[in-house]
Amino acid sequence: MLRDYILIADFGSATLAGRENWGKITGSDLRERAGLKIVDRRPAVLTVPLCCFRRGSIPMNKGRLLAVAALATIIVVLVLTTRVQAHEDRPVGPYNFHVGWHVEPALVGQLNAVELTLTQDGKPVQGADQALTVTLSTGNETSDALRLDPSDETPGLYTATILPTVPGDYKFHFVGTVGQTKIDETFDSAQGKFASVDPVSDYQFPVKEPSNADLQKEIDDLRAQIAALKGVSAAPTAAK
Repeated sequence: MLRDYILIADFGSATLAGRENWGKITGSDLRERAGLKIVDRRPAVLTVPLCCFRRGSIPMNKGRLLAVAALATIIVVLVLTTRVQAHEDRPVGPYNFHVGWHVEPALVGQLNAVELTLTQDGKPVQGADQALTVTLSTGNETSDALRLDPSDETPGLYTATILPTVPGDYKFHFVGTVGQTKIDETFDSAQGKFASVDPVSDYQFPVKEPSNADLQKEIDDLRAQIAALKGVSAAPTAAK
């Protein structure tokens, strides 16, 4: 979500008070020379080093500098809005379901939770945990029905704790009732409205550690080799 980002514009040595001979800046100048770069997700950093523009006869006055800053802001907003949305909003009867992962990015082996913010006409709905549950599924695996725990600090916010063990897309299936409304809604990260689960190795540095599945495969391979030496077959253990 855009509120998760901070825009930093680095104008290098160009200041409002100095640098009389900066050239006229165009949209193509920004694209080709400004060095637009998203350094990190939180915060995102936009660098626009004005010192890379060629010198010319038109001074860089305050108006032009503000125009550059405004254009740079538009560009970074367009870049950020192309990312996968963090949560999905969906009207369900008189209510709005705001659903996604409680902790983002969602990583394999890291404790997380399904997050639901439930509102009606913009106001938080409390008591939904009494008759509403959520089930997770990924691939051919489906969890038991999980209870939703209401937040002590934020009315209308509910979480169901889970520790995802495989990367990929997940489905959240809400079943039950809220007030007089029957609920049977599935939210699927494959639709791109909230994030899938990433391997923790995507974020490891400088050394990437093997996953549990990789370690289990190595164990199974070793067992098979030992069994072959003994002249017997070994049944592989299913990776969790």
